[in-house]
Amino acid sequence: MRHSMIDSYIWEKEFKLMLDQEHFEKVWDIVESSLDDFITLYFDSSKNPISVLKPKDNLNLYIRKLIDEHCTEQDRYIEIFDPELMDDYEEDVDGFKGEILSKRCPVIRVTLNSKAAVLKDWKIAYKLASPQKLYDTFYNIISFAEEYNDDMTEEEFNEIDTIEGNRLSELTEDACYLTGVIGTGILSNVLNNLYPRIFPNMFKIGMFALYILSEKKAIEMGSDSSEFLMVKDDIPSKTGIIEAEHNYYYPYETFALYTLRIYRVLDKEIQVRYKLKFPDEYRFVLINDFYKYIVESQRKDIQTLLGNDDIYKFRIPI
Repeated sequence: MRHSMIDSYIWEKEFKLMLDQEHFEKVWDIVESSLDDFITLYFDSSKNPISVLKPKDNLNLYIRKLIDEHCTEQDRYIEIFDPELMDDYEEDVDGFKGEILSKRCPVIRVTLNSKAAVLKDWKIAYKLASPQKLYDTFYNIISFAEEYNDDMTEEEFNEIDTIEGNRLSELTEDACYLTGVIGTGILSNVLNNLYPRIFPNMFKIGMFALYILSEKKAIEMGSDSSEFLMVKDDIPSKTGIIEAEHNYYYPYETFALYTLRIYRVLDKEIQVRYKLKFPDEYRFVLINDFYKYIVESQRKDIQTLLGNDDIYKFRIPI
């Protein structure tokens, strides 16, 4: 998408396509055809293997490492976003913003402390955001996540194969976003850390990974740009080139379906290749790592897109 086309007819048409199942399938065909090479390289890459162990045992160790790392971070989120605590925070929404979010919520603390110049506007918006609105948004997020987790059994989750079927559009209906402050990057980070079984993370890195997996093509896009990128063609850059970001307007429900399908392909490969089953309770922890691997493999190209004047852009989670 092109930033200069915001609110234009082309923009609106492209956004509708991102929610269109038929369009999704056309893009998925390209993504799926690209997966084999990346999956092979991913599993063949060095993951601190112990030479005396069999490949299956090495992978088991690596899986354990991924899950242990996630659990360490998960504990930090559970500690502050327990549903019962959310009720208590209502008594002091200023403290919720100033202490719980700004100092104890990992994704917000890291973003606030980042030196990335690109975050200047976000930091201003966060500073000006009403503590009550922030509390209400997070209350809605945690309430939605708890209910969704209770409702979405493994049997039901395994039946998901459409954008509409994953029901994540309900996040918008349930007011789980706060314009300019709590977008998909922060939302997905919180949801995934609490419930990695059902919510994908790595929205920013994932967008770049899907850009790569879709062969960087502009598929049915009237702007002649990838739907996974936001081309900042009307924003001057320090480098003098037209820079791009991940498409921060991209629908989470569509991103989630791509991510779920990719997990299924990876999980099947693990079963066939190693006779192992990745724990579904942590399914999207695997994809977090896979997305990071894909983007790292083409890091220089992505950094050029972002603009090499600001190395911190690559590190921020939103």
